[in-house]
Amino acid sequence: MTPAVVDTDVGSFLFKNDSRAQLYLPLLQHRKLLVSFMTEAELEQWIVLAKSGAGRIQRFHEFMKGFAAVPSSRVKVGRSNGRGQGERPPNRCPRCVHRPTALDYGADLVTPNPKDYLAVPSLTVLSCS
Repeated sequence: MTPAVVDTDVGSFLFKNDSRAQLYLPLLQHRKLLVSFMTEAELEQWIVLAKSGAGRIQRFHEFMKGFAAVPSSRVKVGRSNGRGQGERPPNRCPRCVHRPTALDYGADLVTPNPKDYLAVPSLTVLSCS
């Protein structure tokens, strides 16, 4: 079973039952689903800041049981903006953790932002964009 790192955007689509989630479901089938520690933190922060009720928070915790939340190499995260390596920097810092997470775990990366990872030849990026 090939692992796949689900980025924050795709995780959000899935949790919110956004119509875009349906596009990504085939890419996630028969895979061990991973999320970076940053994705889990971002999604939980979003729920807390939205002042969601206890039911939605509980639903989030149940939703997260479908993923393994994993750490990333601090060295790789520190270099993941690609400066000096000819890579395009991600648009926002939390996104910079997805690449090293996928590389650390030999996983594909599922994201709606494939252009952010064009210069990483060793990374398999799956997208519906």
